[in-house]
Amino acid sequence: MPVNGYLYTAYGKPHNIEAIKSATSLRAVDKAAHITLVTDQDDLDNVFDVVVKKQCLGGFAGKVQLLSNEYYANTFYVDTDTFFCTDCSHLFDLLNHYDLCLTIDPAEPELFAYPGLASYNTGVMLFRQNSYTDKLFQLFKRYYFDKEFYAKVLKNHPAERGHTDQPAFMLAIRDSNIISHILPNIYNARYRFN
Repeated sequence: MPVNGYLYTAYGKPHNIEAIKSATSLRAVDKAAHITLVTDQDDLDNVFDVVVKKQCLGGFAGKVQLLSNEYYANTFYVDTDTFFCTDCSHLFDLLNHYDLCLTIDPAEPELFAYPGLASYNTGVMLFRQNSYTDKLFQLFKRYYFDKEFYAKVLKNHPAERGHTDQPAFMLAIRDSNIISHILPNIYNARYRFN
């Protein structure tokens, strides 16, 4: 397995179709990219170098469940709705200095009941394989699947749309002693492509 690689997690056919489109855009700007998809689906396009079939929960829960640092020494995680406009492989170099690189969520810079803690966007992030990211993902899963935790977090935020991954990830970063770097939002800009 290469040292650097791109990782997608996808549950259900619609997200797999998105992942194929995203990975195709990645291949267009970086022909040497090594791409792994973790999914519950069969019969996928050959745009992926590796497809790992795992049963998972749907929605954010599936992402939290499948997100892992086990596939590459340096992982560039990408949500399925990401479109690559240019080669971003130079960002792997940041992992020589940081355990985790990601952007602030532009829609909600301070989220929920944690004043001063940034809401990170987990749709595009890089992380390296080490004990700190092991701990990060263990805490992320523990916090995300703790129903009492989410009941407290969401109690005062009735406008919140469903059970998102943001509060659990924010606290997992805080509690994991991870060395993180905030990427400029240009690496996870939001546009509508219809």
